[in-house]
Amino acid sequence: MSRILDIPVVYDFRTADIKSGGHGAPLCASYHKALLEGLGSKGNITWWSASDELVAFDTGPANAPINDLVGSVQ
Repeated sequence: MSRILDIPVVYDFRTADIKSGGHGAPLCASYHKALLEGLGSKGNITWWSASDELVAFDTGPANAPINDLVGSVQ
């Protein structure tokens, strides 16, 4: 994608998160907290306790179509 757009692209948070013991969705918790404060969400599960503990993870292959598209462009 970086080559296609000719701009720097930050990527692969999932691999580092899994290697450090996460579920592969390191940005979900903060994102979901913002959504739970008023918007709603889709495609992931988030649990936010009264003591501000946040747990979030993917529920399915939501990124698969994007991965396929990017992988098919040379």
